[in-house]
Amino acid sequence: MAAYDDVMSLSVRRGFLWPAADLYGGFGGFYDYGHNGVLLRRRWEDLWTEAFLGLSDNYYLIDTTTILPEAALKASGHVDHFTDILVTCTRCGESYRGDHLLEAAIHVEQEGLTPAEIDARIRDLKIRCPNCKGELGPSREVNMMFPLGIGPTAKDRAYLRPETAQGVFLNFKREFEALRRTLPMGLAIVGRAYRNEISPRQGTYRMREFLQAELQIFFDPTTFAEAVPLDASDGERIRIAWAAEKNEPTAHEVPAETLVERGLPSWYVYHLLAVQRFYLAALRIPRDAFRFAELDEKERAFYNKIHFDIQVRQESLGGFREVGGVHYRTDHDLKGHEAGSHAKQTVTFGASKLVPHVLELSFGVDRNVWALLDLAFAKGDRLVLRLPPRLAPVTVAVFPLVNKDGLPERAEVLFANLRRRFTAFYDDSGSIGRRYARMDRASRSGSATPRSKSACPSPSSRKRLRSSSRARRPSSRESMGPPRRIEAFVREVEAAIDVAVDGRGRPVLAFSGGLTSLLLAMVARKRSDLRCLVAGVEGSADITAAKRARDSFEYQVGVVPLDEPQVRTIATELATDFPGLTGAQRSDLVPLRAVLLRAPEACVLAGFQGERHSVEMGRAAEHIGVRLPLLRVMGGGVSRETVRSAALYLGLPAAWARVGHRSPSDGAGIVPFLRPRDGERRIRR
Repeated sequence: MAAYDDVMSLSVRRGFLWPAADLYGGFGGFYDYGHNGVLLRRRWEDLWTEAFLGLSDNYYLIDTTTILPEAALKASGHVDHFTDILVTCTRCGESYRGDHLLEAAIHVEQEGLTPAEIDARIRDLKIRCPNCKGELGPSREVNMMFPLGIGPTAKDRAYLRPETAQGVFLNFKREFEALRRTLPMGLAIVGRAYRNEISPRQGTYRMREFLQAELQIFFDPTTFAEAVPLDASDGERIRIAWAAEKNEPTAHEVPAETLVERGLPSWYVYHLLAVQRFYLAALRIPRDAFRFAELDEKERAFYNKIHFDIQVRQESLGGFREVGGVHYRTDHDLKGHEAGSHAKQTVTFGASKLVPHVLELSFGVDRNVWALLDLAFAKGDRLVLRLPPRLAPVTVAVFPLVNKDGLPERAEVLFANLRRRFTAFYDDSGSIGRRYARMDRASRSGSATPRSKSACPSPSSRKRLRSSSRARRPSSRESMGPPRRIEAFVREVEAAIDVAVDGRGRPVLAFSGGLTSLLLAMVARKRSDLRCLVAGVEGSADITAAKRARDSFEYQVGVVPLDEPQVRTIATELATDFPGLTGAQRSDLVPLRAVLLRAPEACVLAGFQGERHSVEMGRAAEHIGVRLPLLRVMGGGVSRETVRSAALYLGLPAAWARVGHRSPSDGAGIVPFLRPRDGERRIRR
């Protein structure tokens, strides 16, 4: 269990984050990021940008001022309604948030209460001042914004922005015109916001200056469902805690279609799925540590028609805590600014003339950073910070075993080669064990230790993984980084995927456990919206590999189960359509055809290679709608070793890279279904 003090202590000692102005005793509600903290935060921001701007070709990142005039925040409702309830001790003068006092007493969230209700509950529970046990005075509302006077005489009144969203709304009309008047349109900001919290507490969970990552999606509510169809959910279940249950540490696994049946718009459920995939697949949050929590009408903001909090379980904070939210804000914001500015926010799109509605995907960056530190904190025989490799601040550390025999020089050469591609760290001070331990606590993914002839039979480096603490000796080629031909090959595969997808939205990979399929997935995973489907018989090699991949890689894997009648029906159709192919080639097309039937509107990719897959077979696959980027790239005879090296270079675990070759039909386990029955003519193989 990660205690708050343990996580904060590690954070301070290893350069993640600490209280601001600590030299002068701290500054409540303000935190600074150290060198490792900035790297971790930026990696999270990069993944967030890839994931959510990747949802549509019409979603863009913008940046706006952090100071807004009073008129704009008056129109948005912040001047009059952006308040918290303040309770002050009559003896010592200490100030508290009323709902926080109640939550500390009964351990249940107390949102949406009026000052009168808070006063009544404080009396009923006989709550006294936590600081001096004095009597608490009457509660009152206070505005949470930081006011500013603009100009030398402070004549113009303004505020530090309380949220990034208002900058987006103020720029909506200009961006709509600049982006060719298309809906849905998404505008995102990753930036600072400011709230004058009454009682900031629990580290980065409640701060006065904080970072938000928000995507505002402007849409026509009558057509949005067509733009984001839910039929791609593949039976995925979403972890939900309903409003009446959100104080319990549990969640329901609810099929996406069931949420639509319960009244949630299909486009809203689509985005719940996108958020859940981001946390489970990209951030590697354990499934049981993630959930959405519904807010009822009393708890949510009056302009939010639907509101689910995004919550992650954090032992250091006592359980599930909010790290973001999915908010359907209707047309409230644009209509508010239309009324305040007298500038029309109505747009024409297609046959409709409307003020667009807004779906907001909002994330607290600092809260997410803390959640990652909490979940990664592991204290056993050794203290380790087990961050996912794509989030780890340091990818690899280089430690010369001793400072003699030319090892420092060799280590510096190795370090120079590694840092061209990775975030690398060099350390030659202290014992090798202490250096390993220091970097384990800073969450580096692996280490390289150059060794001398006296330490091993031949000069080499030993490679050690954080996860297991085991070391192995890599080849000299591996130590010095990938050859240029591997980098060139990867770039060629990337280009082939771009040509195959050709801007047609979210691609689907017809996944198998074969090496070329894994390579294609490793390259294509840079598109964070990649979805994998595997067709096969339960228990087949490909289905088994897919289930392992679901836990090991950063993309979603869905299963298309096959039985004998389905396989024979598809094989018969292929025999009619492509009589020039051999039976074996048609058999290999069966799993691909099954994937296409599951995702008929998607751009389906597959990783074919080798002599078995001829030009005619490639044409047949293209004809049924499958794109084979690797077949084109590998037409020049690229070796299997090159494929393996490229996959390792992209981060494929070594055990996966040793997978043997198998055809799609063998991997899917359908070959027995295609054997001729008594009286049938044998298929030409």
